[in-house]
Amino acid sequence: MGEEATVTWQQAAEQFARLRDQGAASFDPPAARFIESLLARASVLSEGAQARLVARVTARVALLETAFAAAREEAQGRVETLQQAGGEDGKVTAAFFTGDYKDASRRALRALRELKRSRMPHMQAGLLRLADTARTRRTRLPQPVARDLRAMESGRPSAPPRSLSTALSWAIYRETEDELNAILLAARATENMPESVGAYNGLRLAARSMQVFAELSSPYLRTLVARLRDIAVLQRLPERKKPKTGARRSSRGKP
Repeated sequence: MGEEATVTWQQAAEQFARLRDQGAASFDPPAARFIESLLARASVLSEGAQARLVARVTARVALLETAFAAAREEAQGRVETLQQAGGEDGKVTAAFFTGDYKDASRRALRALRELKRSRMPHMQAGLLRLADTARTRRTRLPQPVARDLRAMESGRPSAPPRSLSTALSWAIYRETEDELNAILLAARATENMPESVGAYNGLRLAARSMQVFAELSSPYLRTLVARLRDIAVLQRLPERKKPKTGARRSSRGKP
C-alpha cells in the first residue's frame, strides 16, 4: 500500500486562502478565525508537531468547504426560484455575491413567502402571518398542527384554512400565557423576599436566578417553571406505605 500524501503547512494555508477568497470567511466567521489561529500556531512549531496540527487544519478546511458548497447550492436554488417567480431583491443578490449564503438563503426564502402571501387570498395570507409569528417566537406546535402547516406551505393543504388558523392562534396564545405567568411568578418571588434574608440564602438565590432567566430567556424560564410545577405536584402525592417486616422477623426468631 502506498503512503498517504502529507499536506504541508504551505499547502494547507493556500487551500484555506482560496476558500476564504471565495467568501467562506463571511459564510462562517468563527470557523475561519479558528482555522487562521491553527495555521498561525502551526507556523512556529517543530516539524512533527506542525504536521499533526496541519492535519487538523486540513480536516477543518474540508468541513468548511463542504458546508460552504452546500449552502451556496441551496442559496443559488432559492435565488433562482425567486427570480423565476418575478421577485427582485437587491439585498439577496448582494449577500449571494459576497459569499454570505446563509443570509442570502434566508432573505430569498422570506422574499418568496412575501411574494406568495401577496398572491394568496386573505385567509391564506393571515395563515402565513400566524405561521411567521409562531416561527419567530419558536412556538412549540402540536404534531398534527405542524404537519398541516408544512402541507399548507408546500401548496398541498391537508386541513381547512380556518381550522388551521384557529389551532395556530390557540398554540401561540397558550405559549404566550405560560410565558407571562412565568415572568409574573419570577417578579413575585423577588418582591415577596423578606429583608432579613441574607444574600446567600437559598430562597434569595432561587428568586434571583428566576429573575435572571426572565431577563435572558423567557422561554427557558417558562420551561423551568413548568418543571417546578410538575415537581410540586409529585411532592403532594401521598407516600407509599412501607411493608411492615419487623413483625415477621420477630415471629421467625421465636422457637
